[in-house]
Amino acid sequence: MSLRERGGHYAGRPLRLVRARVEASGEEIWFVTSIAWLESYQVAAIYQERWQIEGLIKFLKQRLQPGHLVTRDVNGIQVMGSMTLIVALLPIVYRKLDSDRRAKLRFAQELDTEIVRQIVLLCGGDPAKMENFVT
Repeated sequence: MSLRERGGHYAGRPLRLVRARVEASGEEIWFVTSIAWLESYQVAAIYQERWQIEGLIKFLKQRLQPGHLVTRDVNGIQVMGSMTLIVALLPIVYRKLDSDRRAKLRFAQELDTEIVRQIVLLCGGDPAKMENFVT
């Protein structure tokens, strides 16, 4: 199989059409790939893994609206990715433990209260005195 580029010229590398069938629905899916050395089922498995990864990325973008990377260092990117996953999972775990539909809001409120308590402690104050002001 070959594809044409703009201007009618053929693309430089040969392509291969792979057909796969989804077991659950029986739907046939077609893949176009330049990988000639793998069997069809292997190509389908690679794409299935890719879709799962893209599903995770979509979840993170929807939940956290992450900004741009703040570093180009490999370790920094790994730390940022790990922290993003942890922050994304905290409300889910909290909701499971608390069985509250407004878990995200309650989690944010409790986290805010705990941060204020820690600041009061670091400044030498008594967190017990703030109980009347923070619910």
